Amino acid sequence: MEIRSGSRRVREQNVETVRLRSMLGAGKVIYPGPVTGKIYEFIRAEILEVNKDDADIMLQRVRKGCCGGSSSPYFDLVL
Repeated sequence: MEIRSGSRRVREQNVETVRLRSMLGAGKVIYPGPVTGKIYEFIRAEILEVNKDDADIMLQRVRKGCCGGSSSPYFDLVL
């Protein structure tokens, strides 16, 4: 699909998004999208629409447990 932006035509892209929740304990988490560079601002367990390409990498991020403890994810996929 093409749309006009001023005097030039711009091709609109279909951007797939998924919903993520920050699992970090901080009240506010600012996280740059690893693929798109878009800045996502999570405020205390808020659910955000995140570009699927960014989400694929963000969901792989985990905090390593201490002293043999288990790891925990930075983000959670919300269905």
